[in-house]
Amino acid sequence: MNDSTLIHDMQASSDPRIEIPPAAEIVEPPPSNERLSVAEAVSCAPRRDLAGRRLVSPGHSEIYVVDPDGFRRRIPNHTTYNRLFRNWSGIDDEPNLHEIALGPELTTGTILVRGDAADAIYLLDQGRKRLVADSAAMDKYWFNWSRIFAVRQAVIDRIPPGADWD
Repeated sequence: MNDSTLIHDMQASSDPRIEIPPAAEIVEPPPSNERLSVAEAVSCAPRRDLAGRRLVSPGHSEIYVVDPDGFRRRIPNHTTYNRLFRNWSGIDDEPNLHEIALGPELTTGTILVRGDAADAIYLLDQGRKRLVADSAAMDKYWFNWSRIFAVRQAVIDRIPPGADWD
């Protein structure tokens, strides 16, 4: 049964308990003659100089972390934030956040991991392990040392690598 048959069957119903709302009218917005010039367009560029910063746009609740390549990456929820970062201090207001190039959102299950047979720490995100280069990188990103999950080394070894977080 396709959508049009289903709609027809619903409209043909004689059951007075079923109220079928009228079809919504599609309203097209009026054509606009206003166009931004190249000079007026907002430039979006990666900001490597901000790597490691956690940022929020004033008046908005979304929190971003700037990755090593300078892209802002949205942190999807408080649970993910709490799994990665030490605490909520040090999140900076950035009124021009929209001017920082947007990278892929961190996945909901993003965590810090290490194998049980090695000391290397990885950010596990988007199905890839991303090496956190050293303790300086852990501090730079404000990653939480006590929230690193130890897993079997064989599992870590099978995860494809991604770009390092340094």
